[in-house]
Amino acid sequence: MARFRKVDPRIWNDQKFRSLSNHGKLVFLFCLTHPHMTSLGAMRETLPGMAAELEWEPKAFREAFLEASERGLLELDERAGYVGIPNFLRYNGPESPNVVKSWTNLVDLLPECELKTQLPQRVSRFISTKGEAFREAFREAFPEAYRKAMPNPEPEPEPEPEPELEREDLRSADECESEPPEDPDDGLDDPDLDDNLDAPADPDPDPDAPAEDDPDGPAKPRKSRNHYSEAFEDFWRTYPKKVAKRRAATAYRKALKAIMADLEIGERDADAKLLYAAMRFAESDTGKSGRFCPHPTTWLNGGQYDDDPADWARTSPEPPTSEPPKPRKNPPTFHADGSVTYDNG
Repeated sequence: MARFRKVDPRIWNDQKFRSLSNHGKLVFLFCLTHPHMTSLGAMRETLPGMAAELEWEPKAFREAFLEASERGLLELDERAGYVGIPNFLRYNGPESPNVVKSWTNLVDLLPECELKTQLPQRVSRFISTKGEAFREAFREAFPEAYRKAMPNPEPEPEPEPEPELEREDLRSADECESEPPEDPDDGLDDPDLDDNLDAPADPDPDPDAPAEDDPDGPAKPRKSRNHYSEAFEDFWRTYPKKVAKRRAATAYRKALKAIMADLEIGERDADAKLLYAAMRFAESDTGKSGRFCPHPTTWLNGGQYDDDPADWARTSPEPPTSEPPKPRKNPPTFHADGSVTYDNG
């Protein structure tokens, strides 16, 4: 299930939400942030089960839930165990088309009921306000719901047949050939033509100069192959060891896709997770160790951003420090005959 959830601060300005009792507000926020709530805004749960999680009496929880349900903030099919939030996608929409494609697996987790049947139609209305990539992903994930939600395109009008020419307007080829051709104007008597003949020819245009009437102007420069995203640049500035930036960027993109798929979150939240993990790692013993700090590519490919920060302690032993040799207590004495003696002392 989605681990991250957005709670818009404007909720405290909403008339329906403000009209709830304190218990009703707590129950709504509990459902919104419940660990089982899917990114579709629905989950399989029961009122007694949620009441037990909060250690409430079932009757008190039911009254607070029905209070929010009467105002259209929550919906419930008690027999099926279906709990939903009608306006969930309005504030927690998908961050990418891949999230939309993953919804097919989430629908299978919801119990069969009338509310579940209505869910794809509600989602389709929301997706119709998004871009073409989102609509295409929804079309692949929910073809039946897409076909019912989207109106049938109007058929193109057939071209009208051309009217037949009247017989009197037709002329035979012989008649056309019999007509003498008009005498074309050769322009030899035109005084302006004489002036133009004496004028010098235009010089060759500059091939590098943009055309005067070119609406697009000069060609735009192509982007460099080493263009990095702003999120990766933040990560690169934060990570303590800066080695092999291009390979690190490739590993960063792979880690980003893995996080988005595992946690069912958008790219922006996945970027924030990697940046926060890099900040924590930079302050750890391993991040400050220098020679024992792994390269960013190794750190990303190994999924070490998911490690417990307590495990980021330095495991390699410190290099031994070399101490100068201590002087001998009995230094040697070298004699002229080549012999050596040691003083006792």
